[in-house]
Amino acid sequence: MADASDSDVPPPSQATNVLGSWAIYSDAPNAFYKSFTDEAFQFLRKRKVTVDRLSTEQDWKTYREETRRKLATLIGPFPERTPLNAHVTGTVQKNGFHIEKVIYESQPGFYVTAALFIPDGLKGKAPAILYCSGHSASGFRSGPYQTLILNLVKKGFIVLAFDPIGQGERLQYVDSATGHPTYGRPAPEHIQAGIQCFLLGDSLARYMIWDGIRSIDYLFTRPEVDATRLGITGRSGGGTQSAYIAAVDDRILAAAPENYLTTFEQLLKTRGPQDPEQIFPDSIAQGFDLADLLLVRAPKPALIVATTRDMFNIDGTQTLFTEASRAYAAFGQADAMQMTVDDAEHASTRKNREATYAFFLRYLSLPGEKTDENVDRLSLEDLRITRTGQVATSLPSETLPDLNRQLTQRFTHELKRRRENLPAHLVAVKAAAARLTGYEPAHEPDQSAVFSGRFVRDGHALEKYLLPVDNRYAIPVIALVPAPPSKGIVLYLHPGGKSVQAGEGGEMEWLVKQGYTVIAPDLPGLGELGPGTMGAVGAYPRSGLPPRLWSAYVFLGKSMLGRQLADLDRTVKFARARFGRPNDPLFGVARGSLGPLLLHAGALTDSFDRIALLGAPLSYRSMATIPGFSPNLVPAMVPAALTAYDLPDLAAILAPHRVLLADIRDGADAPVDNDTLKEDLTVIEGAYRAKASAQQLQMLRSGGKPETFAALEAWLR
Repeated sequence: MADASDSDVPPPSQATNVLGSWAIYSDAPNAFYKSFTDEAFQFLRKRKVTVDRLSTEQDWKTYREETRRKLATLIGPFPERTPLNAHVTGTVQKNGFHIEKVIYESQPGFYVTAALFIPDGLKGKAPAILYCSGHSASGFRSGPYQTLILNLVKKGFIVLAFDPIGQGERLQYVDSATGHPTYGRPAPEHIQAGIQCFLLGDSLARYMIWDGIRSIDYLFTRPEVDATRLGITGRSGGGTQSAYIAAVDDRILAAAPENYLTTFEQLLKTRGPQDPEQIFPDSIAQGFDLADLLLVRAPKPALIVATTRDMFNIDGTQTLFTEASRAYAAFGQADAMQMTVDDAEHASTRKNREATYAFFLRYLSLPGEKTDENVDRLSLEDLRITRTGQVATSLPSETLPDLNRQLTQRFTHELKRRRENLPAHLVAVKAAAARLTGYEPAHEPDQSAVFSGRFVRDGHALEKYLLPVDNRYAIPVIALVPAPPSKGIVLYLHPGGKSVQAGEGGEMEWLVKQGYTVIAPDLPGLGELGPGTMGAVGAYPRSGLPPRLWSAYVFLGKSMLGRQLADLDRTVKFARARFGRPNDPLFGVARGSLGPLLLHAGALTDSFDRIALLGAPLSYRSMATIPGFSPNLVPAMVPAALTAYDLPDLAAILAPHRVLLADIRDGADAPVDNDTLKEDLTVIEGAYRAKASAQQLQMLRSGGKPETFAALEAWLR
């Protein structure tokens, strides 16, 4: 190694930047997302080949029935149909119509707020339309939504407009002291609740669809409604809901989703995955595309309402319309598949509204004119359903966090039962963790690691490497190498990336001064490999983390963590090959949200002799039951994990290897409470006792930097 002067020691950012001078990897922050889309497009191309071969009515009937079964599996079973317990909280008379303010229960104690608009002077039963609201904080009370609703009422339709979860009077996260929303906007609420649903093997979409089905149930109870003439519409997020509800509820005759439908291919190439209620887990991997929402109900009348500059790409909308039209033509009902398009952004336009009125007038058999009329919008007071304007502060009610907590308790009880036969349980856990994460052992790369630079520091060198994965990206790695022979290798993981603790006084420098070679990679989504454009588009409101990037792999029935595992596996193989000597130990140290990743790696690969988790969470149970779980922990979550295992089960698999748990955190990234800690440690301590290795399990519940380093020193020895 050459001698070094002071000028050889660069600033930390320069020393640890590996990809900066490599033009071929200039798009590295987006490589993770593009790698996902490559995999997704393979499934979508396979589906297209199947659909392109369909021609006869029988072909389409067979495909329709198969897709209905597939959709039912993707959504999952709906709850039991329980009494709606509907009641009217007030009535408002307006010129030509009146409004009944209604509350009903889609599940026991889970209230839906809605307004039923009834034209005056009805002669017999009238057709009804269910209106689904988009991402408006006020729900159906939003001005553009009122314009369409009130025009439909003027034309003689009964309209039931209901508040979706997290909107209008159905906020799920309310500050008990102020009564104000915790997150301020619908999208953050949907992200918070939806990610917890995914962790439980559930989806927010299922809850929202069920609310819509129960809303149709309510319409069936009304004597004014002709149950044979039901329609549904809604824009944006309401377009999503109307497409979903119509796809699963055969009672809906005519559907007109607005500003939503496109193809998954164009969606993923543009905006990427949307909020959790727009994602069915494993759907793309199962060959499902958004056109299937229309094909499962063909040839019932459908109108796609679109705009040319919508966030949902118009080319994909046209492609979807063409595919659906082939099916409708085969059924001899070509006219029943319609599309209206206007030159506008993500907005309601007069042209599209009039096309919607004409569609419903025709297919719900109501004489009238399609003209869009000026309407006097109603006040918030006119449309207030509950006493306080929020279910949460008006009624003793269930919230979605409550329902998630109840489901978590059920899974936790089942886990306790299975842990009674711990050896068999841990074998099953290992298989389930591999399956649910989507982990696949890393294949050998096309080329070996590339040495990309060295800086000499006081008593050690900092070396830079690239580990090629495919022609999209390489894993950037830094290695801190001590001058004397190394005592072993420490693989160091930090959620801020490889550079955070590499500078003077950092933990990595401390470790190398203890005589260990320290290897730190930037895994996909971290440091130089993330989060890219998708992270910027879908950034969580309370952090820089990209839930849309994490959600992408939900489409494939996999996890972001599983993809990181494969690249961590590559890094381990590189570290052993480049720096290892016979009998050298390999230690793993992970900070914060990367603790679960290291636990999975230790349990699934058996690569590490020792593992230390510093300031890391120790249970998915806590993440699923704390309403305000920390967004920093999103990348650590594995969809459906709690149906089969929790993080303590992975730690139990590590016995008898030496494990340090320091500054254990809960799902809110706060110090864990005694009861939670006791429950989490029970299974781990039991596994270590069973292997007569209790002394190998160390725990430092909390502590500052000196205490943590002292615990690390003991763990290293």
